Amino acid sequence: MKKIVFVMVGALLVLSMLPLTVYAQEPIDPTITTQQTDSEEEPSSDDSVTKREERLARYKEKLEERLSAAEERKIRNSCKAAQVITGKLAQNADTVRAVRERAYTQVNEKLTNLVEKLQAASVDTTELEAAIESMAEITEEFFAAMEEYQTAIDDLSAMDCEENPEEFKAALEEAKRLRVTVISSSQSLRKYANETLKPILQSIRAELSGEEDGIDTTNTDDSNEQDATNNTDEATNNDTSNQTTTGGTQ
Repeated sequence: MKKIVFVMVGALLVLSMLPLTVYAQEPIDPTITTQQTDSEEEPSSDDSVTKREERLARYKEKLEERLSAAEERKIRNSCKAAQVITGKLAQNADTVRAVRERAYTQVNEKLTNLVEKLQAASVDTTELEAAIESMAEITEEFFAAMEEYQTAIDDLSAMDCEENPEEFKAALEEAKRLRVTVISSSQSLRKYANETLKPILQSIRAELSGEEDGIDTTNTDDSNEQDATNNTDEATNNDTSNQTTTGGTQ
């Protein structure tokens, strides 16, 4: 039993090093966008339009400086092209979120399974369970920030920017601010995984290693560790793809 648990801990150590950084491209500033591209907006329900208008009003309240007439003209002349780009950015954000959700679900499932195995092997899991709970809270904060960022990008893409250039500018600034929050939250999650969760797993692995003689820690055919390695490779490839798509801006 402890040999199996030992290998599972090794697999979770691999998963704890998943790259957690989100590569979120900064929204395009319409005042420097020159290429015009046609776009089609999906029809919105009255309720969603009302909520968007309420959010846009809140964004506008945060705008520190009002636009001059010349600035409004610049936005009107280029914002439609910028909306095409931000629309694609919103789609990419959906993809990044789906990838992260899958990765975190896999990690959580394996951690939960590990706790059960450790308890069955009479290993104290108090510290590990507390770390898992804290990581879940940080993960929830990350996804909440990601959702807010996506909403701002959607608002930026769907609004009538020519009719309301100042609201468009306000939504742009809000999206930029939320992007910083998403990156900060992602970095906090990565830091916790590396500096708190990983040492706990290493400690458990060392404890099991001392109790179980003759365990080969360099080679194993255990399917759990192989699955963990495959999951890590997949997440790494996805992050590399996202970095290429969005220009790797952090």
